[in-house]
Amino acid sequence: MNKKLALRAGPCAVALGALMALGTPAHASPDVGNIGWFSSNHTSVKSQAQPRTMSAQAYSCHFYAYGGGEYAGHYSGNTVVPSPTSVTSAGIEAQCLLSVLGMYTDTIDGIFGPHSQAAMKVAQQAYNESHHKHVAVDGFPGPESWWGLRLLAGGD
Repeated sequence: MNKKLALRAGPCAVALGALMALGTPAHASPDVGNIGWFSSNHTSVKSQAQPRTMSAQAYSCHFYAYGGGEYAGHYSGNTVVPSPTSVTSAGIEAQCLLSVLGMYTDTIDGIFGPHSQAAMKVAQQAYNESHHKHVAVDGFPGPESWWGLRLLAGGD
């Protein structure tokens, strides 16, 4: 492998290439969740498998207005704070609402990471300025921020 290519591809790509070079054992299951071929007795170890990120799942947004706010069909509450490390319905909802505002342009994956948080800070600031509010500009939707985000997404 070309050293420049390996450096540009990053350690994940190099590790993936190494795994691909090893090949898949003949008794490996085609089920991605079944990593039993790592086991010496060839039994499924799904229950022992650790969560892993393979690629970003793109979710769709199904917008509808209700009670003066905008909803995207994934979370209708106002108390759950999306997780920065795992997929949540609140994360998908917030990313959908931020995307309709043009503040979030990445994949709707439900993981409320740094780009989502930066977009939420912009939304919180915009809500504070347009509605003369004082919600915390912390990058995470809380009870007041959820309603502000829904109002902004609904055009208010």
